[in-house]
Amino acid sequence: MPGATRRGVAALLLILLMAGCESNREQDERQVRRQFHVPDEVRLDTLRGSPETGGWFGREGLRIRAVFQFSEAQFAAYLRSLHDPKVWEPVSFLHYSPDGAEEVSADALRWRRLPLPEFPRPLAHLRGLFDTSITEGWYYCSLVLYLRGDSIVHPGGGYHFEWSTIGRHGTESTDDTHPVITTFGILDTKRRRLYAWIGFSG
Repeated sequence: MPGATRRGVAALLLILLMAGCESNREQDERQVRRQFHVPDEVRLDTLRGSPETGGWFGREGLRIRAVFQFSEAQFAAYLRSLHDPKVWEPVSFLHYSPDGAEEVSADALRWRRLPLPEFPRPLAHLRGLFDTSITEGWYYCSLVLYLRGDSIVHPGGGYHFEWSTIGRHGTESTDDTHPVITTFGILDTKRRRLYAWIGFSG
């Protein structure tokens, strides 16, 4: 085996080994930091993933809740990036299928000023996830949804539908919306804290 090939195989095995050694807690933290673009140096205050362990189908219906505490300098930098489209681009989700949306609407990844709006019924629970007294700051609510496309007829009879995924902001949803992935956050500008939540359908 050529030396370059051996090194490539060794590197691949190392990556697989490292991925296998990562705990669920580490995966959850990495998931949240990726989706909310939180630098590693920002302190993680609390983190909870439920269920903590997986069953036959993995951690079905996973809910991740995290709180980050920024220093003054870190928070100023984060605020400067809050509306930068080069920062707030779609980032794939880890260990989940679909791992994101094939298309996103113009508002799907935008932060909006508090207070929270009256979300449609399927998202009403988001209002109670965090401290409702937080009024100074911003909120983020990005959804990944399945969209049903054309029907495809099978040669032997019957048919099935083509499906695609789209990213939308929570305010673009309706009472008929059933998100596959919901990414929700509140940025408290008074306390310099980010309250983050990611929910995957079961």
